[in-house]
Amino acid sequence: MNAVTRPGAGEAVGALLLAAVPAALVALLAAVVAAPLSVPTTAASAVGAAVGLLGGVAAGPLLIRRTVRGLPAAEDDAVTEAVDAVAVDLGIPEAERPAVRVVDSRAATLAAVDGGLLGTPTLVVPTRFREFDDAARDAAIAHALTRLRNRNALLVTLTLGAALLVELWTLVGIELLRHRDADDEDEGPRMLGERDRRRGIPPAAYTGAGVLLLLLAVPFWIAFALGDRLLVGGGRRRADDAVRAMDRGEGLIDALAFARDAAGDRDWPPALDRLSVSPLSDPATRRARGTGRNETRLRLARIHATR
Repeated sequence: MNAVTRPGAGEAVGALLLAAVPAALVALLAAVVAAPLSVPTTAASAVGAAVGLLGGVAAGPLLIRRTVRGLPAAEDDAVTEAVDAVAVDLGIPEAERPAVRVVDSRAATLAAVDGGLLGTPTLVVPTRFREFDDAARDAAIAHALTRLRNRNALLVTLTLGAALLVELWTLVGIELLRHRDADDEDEGPRMLGERDRRRGIPPAAYTGAGVLLLLLAVPFWIAFALGDRLLVGGGRRRADDAVRAMDRGEGLIDALAFARDAAGDRDWPPALDRLSVSPLSDPATRRARGTGRNETRLRLARIHATR
């Protein structure tokens, strides 16, 4: 188990689709700007694509590093010891083990972060993790370590900027279409923060803006949704299979079920959802995702069926 494996073919395709999103978007903008300036649109598009690709790859690790640093740190030696114990079981040398950052959070999951040259491989573990029983805890740790070892966490981190860009774009359009008056008490998704409460804007303006944003987003959302399903969903399922092969399937079932049923999703940054063993995104956010609203339920059914 100490050998590093390559990403699966589906995960590689998903990463390429996600990486293409900022490249295509910036290339399109560059061509639009170049046209009235008599600059060759082909050259402008090529430069724009390169800038978009490099910017998108750099954005993910930088965003994650800022997100993790913004979480309140906590101390829990038991978590670090548990990670070391599972790493030993998996045959991971001490020099190759990730850093462990314990954060004060009520979220019932943990995230595997790897920014490559732009960041140190890290397990981000909330303090609620101590509520897991031993089997669930060890299975969740093994799942996170597996995603680090098979490079899925690296690909997800590097393409995270593109995924969050399209998700935010889509959510803004959805929220504009769903806009209600200031007396509505419903909360918007965590990605958007508090709902706009200002009065005086005609409902038709919100509808028109939402429709326009969603129509413009369609080609990018298709690439994003397919990439999200192949890279993030596929990577989680491949790690599920690896953990089950380690005879930790029962523990993983318990960990996923606990995360699904526990509160605390709003205490976990949206940027970490795709890197987590179990996603905690709220219902509004899941509407825009390629991995689907029932991902955890389907993963549980799959693990049960293959025991």
